[in-house]
Amino acid sequence: MNNYIILDTETTGLDETAEIVEISVINDQGEVLLDTLIKPSKLIPRDAIAIHGITNEMVAEAPTYDQVHGELIALLEQHTCYIYNSSYDTRLIRQTADIYGLPFDRSKYSFSCVMEDYAYQFNEGFWERLIFAYHHAISVTKSERMTLKAHRALADCYMTLEVIKFMDQEEKSSQQT
Repeated sequence: MNNYIILDTETTGLDETAEIVEISVINDQGEVLLDTLIKPSKLIPRDAIAIHGITNEMVAEAPTYDQVHGELIALLEQHTCYIYNSSYDTRLIRQTADIYGLPFDRSKYSFSCVMEDYAYQFNEGFWERLIFAYHHAISVTKSERMTLKAHRALADCYMTLEVIKFMDQEEKSSQQT
């Protein structure tokens, strides 16, 4: 498993009116391909700010989603994209693209849900929060713990990368026994 990308978003909320306020994409080597705040079409609610810490002041001068969409689509066209909870992030990409009248058809791209893969490999099909999966991965692999702030898109990408590496390592070792 190589030559893939990892994507994460932070948003204004969870519902059908929520939109992206931050998006990050890294490659399978951890190199940053896209990392930007996004100025949403509406104010970021306090409850969302309390989760990710992204304020309306922080996004005031950020690009709007329509200014980032083309770059994101180019990355998605070239790579399989791994996401921790892909149904949520891809729904938010679609919702945000819809606000700007931009196309986004999830079926045109290759997505893989790391959350579901982790759940079936380690947790009897039950979903686990990314931070717990990350801590499990680094405790088993003895990887160096990175100082990461959960609920920021780039940090979540790096945590997802560690979980993917761990799952790949565990799968390889189980095939050898």
